[in-house]
Amino acid sequence: MKRQLQILVTLIILSASVNAQVVNEFLVAKTDLNPQYSLWDGKLTKLMGYTRLLSAPINLPAPTLTFTEGDSIHLDLRNMSQNAPHTIHLHGLDVDQQNDGVPSLSWQVYHSQTGTYKFQAPHPGTYIYHCHVTTAIHLQGGMYGMIIVKPLSGNNVTWDGGYSYDKEYAWMLSELDSVWHQDSLFNHNYDTLNPMMPVEVPDYNPQYFLINGKSEQQLSDTSIRINAQANSTVYLRLAAIGYCGNRIIFPSALNAQVVSTDGRPLPATINLDTLELFPGERYGVLLKPTTEFTDSILVQYKNMNNHQYKSTQKVPVDIDGFVGIEENILDMDVQVFPNPNNGELNILADGFQLGILELTILNLWGQSIKNLEVMKEDGTPIPLDLKDLNKGIYFIKLEQNNQSKTIKTIIN
Repeated sequence: MKRQLQILVTLIILSASVNAQVVNEFLVAKTDLNPQYSLWDGKLTKLMGYTRLLSAPINLPAPTLTFTEGDSIHLDLRNMSQNAPHTIHLHGLDVDQQNDGVPSLSWQVYHSQTGTYKFQAPHPGTYIYHCHVTTAIHLQGGMYGMIIVKPLSGNNVTWDGGYSYDKEYAWMLSELDSVWHQDSLFNHNYDTLNPMMPVEVPDYNPQYFLINGKSEQQLSDTSIRINAQANSTVYLRLAAIGYCGNRIIFPSALNAQVVSTDGRPLPATINLDTLELFPGERYGVLLKPTTEFTDSILVQYKNMNNHQYKSTQKVPVDIDGFVGIEENILDMDVQVFPNPNNGELNILADGFQLGILELTILNLWGQSIKNLEVMKEDGTPIPLDLKDLNKGIYFIKLEQNNQSKTIKTIIN
């Protein structure tokens, strides 16, 4: 029996070694010499951060590090920041103390030096990495990023034996106080006797509330806005690294289900429309829309001292896959712009003849709600005013001489 157990353990180890690999990653810790990171209002700010190349600009968040379960990781950190030392704290990963990036318990990387973190990627999940030297300043300065560990069985499953999905998004929530991004804080002398707060810092009053380093109109970025098909499954990875609490409010039509927390599977899914997320936490959420719609996910930022909400960011949600209507594919070019729009739009109906076009406006269920006749002129867009319609998805059917074309528009 003992011999059989030894053989079994050996086979497991051999199997893991065949699937796992050694992965080398390299990051540079540095500080902007001049403000270069563009915020939603066009203002530029300085950042401290990690990049993969010394010549690369610093972005928020830092590069996402993606590994496969069981990989042996060699993560090199080169410090070119000119000032304080830096580390990489592997927040939430099961690694030994020596490689966990907490200076007082392991080591730190001084200017022009390189240090190597060695660890094995643990179970699949969502994790965070950040600097743990003078954490309040360095982390808020921009020294943070996400770590994603994928399962051995493939990219489109949460973990072995878990949930499959069709599309994946990862959001890192944070804030930015531009007062904290000045030379007086970034270029502080490192005090070994007082490593946590070597300089006096002002009160924290963030003016920018970020998802993947973006806010306001920037949230239409394709890496953030949710664009999926009805009856598909989206896996949304959420991580919070700011100093505010967060509340995420999902449209009920997304059928949100929490399936994991802090890199660990939950024993059962939790169906909800509102999720509270606090600094350092991570969640895995499945979104399962069954109908086509357009809406927004609300992300709120709460001051954890007075519990007042300081900002609400709106992430666009566009679910395609309409019911009972198909857009005709004819040998003609028909375009609607802008799309989405506020009810004022233009139609370019190349392929139809000059003259009268009959337009039928249909709702999501194929019901006719408005009929119009418009004049098509040579190469001229046809203006259309639909401001009397509610926000939502509509279809415009163009007809002329037994030919028709149906196109979709979104009014928001």
